[in-house]
Amino acid sequence: MSRSVLQRLCGLSAAAIAAIAAGCAAEPAGRVDFAADTGPAATGEADRPRVVAKLITDEGAQLWFYDERAVGDDPVISVEITSDRATPAVDAVLAQQPSALELFVALQPGQAAPDELVRDHRLLARTDAAYGAEPRQLNASPAGSNTVDSFPCAGNWVGWLAAFNVFAPILDGRYTALDSGATSGYVGYAPKFYFDVCRTTSSMFGYAVRTERRSNSGAAWSVFNDGSPLGQNQRYRFFRNSTCSSFQYRLFVEPIGGSYFRGASWADESSCQITM
Repeated sequence: MSRSVLQRLCGLSAAAIAAIAAGCAAEPAGRVDFAADTGPAATGEADRPRVVAKLITDEGAQLWFYDERAVGDDPVISVEITSDRATPAVDAVLAQQPSALELFVALQPGQAAPDELVRDHRLLARTDAAYGAEPRQLNASPAGSNTVDSFPCAGNWVGWLAAFNVFAPILDGRYTALDSGATSGYVGYAPKFYFDVCRTTSSMFGYAVRTERRSNSGAAWSVFNDGSPLGQNQRYRFFRNSTCSSFQYRLFVEPIGGSYFRGASWADESSCQITM
């Protein structure tokens, strides 16, 4: 397939197309080992995306919408969600597997969405039948109680797991566990992935929790999104719902003592969707 067709169908810049081609030539796509040792913490220069929108809900959840492409390129949006309380309204929207645009519109009704979110949704709709050209009007009303309480992670595996299953759709790979010590969860070139970390123990020190990425297996990891410091019972969620990826991603967690719930759901590297 020609470079021009790939650019038109995947919405990728020339540099991104070249990176994908190089990665595919060197490393076979397919299933990845989430628990694989992928090296030490990020040592490369920070590779942070542009913030295109930020909002704080009435429940106290903070959401950042990022574009990992340069201004003028076709956007690729990812979303960070942090909270130290239950977020029933946010969860009600996330349970409907929204695009970034649909999530923004549901939580900010009447507000004009950034152009990057609109364009990202249209690109996603070209290759994913779950999304129409126009965003769905999703329900932000919880099915049950909308009481906003603290979200206790300590001793609450069942509660956290249920919340994770609402947030993260069933994809090709899935991981959930109570972990301790420094960990790195690897999803490779997954075009879609969902990360969730919830701290279960108290300490005067915050946990380091980050989404990191690199261009190939020989490159150093760089910090893409930093959710640090993660305090007691605080929850970090990050998701990327796109069509293709020219970077490898992982979830890096480094506590100073203590434990945490860690979950991930991701699509196979080979699921990059290119259609005529």
